Amino acid sequence: MTNGIFKISIAWGNRKQSILECCQEMIVFMNSFSNLAPQYSEISLLMNEDEKDHKINLNNYNDKLVLNTAENYILANEKEIKKYNNIGTITPSFCEKVGFRLWFYSGENSEDRFTVIAQIGAFNWEHKYPNNITIEFPFNYSNNFSFFYKVLEKLILQFKPIKGGVYPNFVDRIKNNPKEFPGWISYYEKDYNLPVVPDFIEKIKINDLGNIYILTREDYDIQNQNHNEKWKAFYLKYIAKDN
Repeated sequence: MTNGIFKISIAWGNRKQSILECCQEMIVFMNSFSNLAPQYSEISLLMNEDEKDHKINLNNYNDKLVLNTAENYILANEKEIKKYNNIGTITPSFCEKVGFRLWFYSGENSEDRFTVIAQIGAFNWEHKYPNNITIEFPFNYSNNFSFFYKVLEKLILQFKPIKGGVYPNFVDRIKNNPKEFPGWISYYEKDYNLPVVPDFIEKIKINDLGNIYILTREDYDIQNQNHNEKWKAFYLKYIAKDN
């Protein structure tokens, strides 16, 4: 089993989507995710301080569940949206140039909680990757290579990102905020300007979208020197490319 996996994340460019479309995308993904991790079939949408968080049972997935999620998102965010938009009634078909931030979590105990944080639906934002999704796992969470690979693959096939990966928990502590770094499992669209890829990295083509790059098929362990040395060797290629 893994030791020290922190997050899975993906990112992509401008893509216009309404509140309803964003909720649909997220519920579809998390329903699929819960098939791999049934303990996360009951989740909550984070609301505002005045509203109780909206509970979602993914076992009851249907169009009504998606619409209900969109309506609760509007309830929680209506005042904030109206601050920046001259609009009367906000409906689920509303689109916002900077997109929508949806925060889902599972588990009442913070030690067992996983979160899915999405900033999606952005279509007119001067940012390289305005749309992104991050899945953060409990600190001591463990699973195997197959699980993490399947989750990343599901994200790729549904959201068609520019880049993404499954990252050890030390990447957020890298000094000087590097522009890019590899994961245990990394993904880049086919035209991405990658550094030289070391020979030991396994490459898998994902349809005609891009490629997955695998550091090792062993379950990543941050206490395993061989795993960390492989990560470092790939990371140094990124540093050389940026310089």
